Amino acid sequence: MPRLFGTDGIRGVANVDLKPTIAYALGSRVSSPLGMLALRQSSGVAISLVDDETHAAQVALAGRGMWQEASGAISLAGLRQLVAAGRRFDGPVVCVACSSGFKDVAVGEDAAPASELEWEAVCRTLARHYRTQRALAEQLHPFLGT
Repeated sequence: MPRLFGTDGIRGVANVDLKPTIAYALGSRVSSPLGMLALRQSSGVAISLVDDETHAAQVALAGRGMWQEASGAISLAGLRQLVAAGRRFDGPVVCVACSSGFKDVAVGEDAAPASELEWEAVCRTLARHYRTQRALAEQLHPFLGT
């Protein structure tokens, strides 16, 4: 069995104080005990992240064309933390990201204006309209060609 690593989704273990996080979709009462069992059976560990690490992972994934909400990007944030702490892996590493940026808080509350149908025009329109939303602006930047 591969070794598993969990993040704040293992509520009450990695995020002991159950502090609010931008990865609000994590930590259900059903999956947390099952996740903890999987970690124990694989001799894995659970780690805690700060929102800045999760946000940086969102931006990195967006730069590769993957728009993830915070709870979808948290696996990459966790991997980055483990590598920064000196953890090395013998084989392939898989970061599961099973969500969409559409699930992020406040998405869709402020509809963007109509745009031309070319991709860069759409990105420019969205960047201009949402320029005050740092996360979205950073995620759109790689697509602007500037």
